[in-house]
Amino acid sequence: MTKSSKYLAGLVALAGVAFTGMPQMGANALPGMFDGGGYNLKAVFDDVGGLEPGAKVMIAGIRVGTVKSVRLAGGLAAVAIELYKDVDVEQDAVASIRTDGLLGGKYIRITPGGSEKLLADGASIRDTESAIDIESMISMKVCGGI
Repeated sequence: MTKSSKYLAGLVALAGVAFTGMPQMGANALPGMFDGGGYNLKAVFDDVGGLEPGAKVMIAGIRVGTVKSVRLAGGLAAVAIELYKDVDVEQDAVASIRTDGLLGGKYIRITPGGSEKLLADGASIRDTESAIDIESMISMKVCGGI
């Protein structure tokens, strides 16, 4: 294979990856991202397991917002979340830290509640579930702790 044909093959492969990823980028774009809408919620966790700003917020497997910030507050992790303006979150909803696949990044999953009362801009999700520490679980299983 000549140098120019290797170069061309590399360009074709790069273009294929770019075009394959474009629809995914569009699917993950925030519906309220470009219209200046949205509102903010807070949640406090014992352990966020490496959750980063910019991570997805999901309800029923659908992206509904973004993690805006993660900071330490009194030994706990305080997370600021921005949701699309058309997404309602009940007062008894549960926010949990999940992993996107085996080696994927962290995201927040909100499980809807049954309350008719909704959280307003700036409110806190009271019920939270911290990240699961897979390494600890595996070491406990291997060492016979579970």
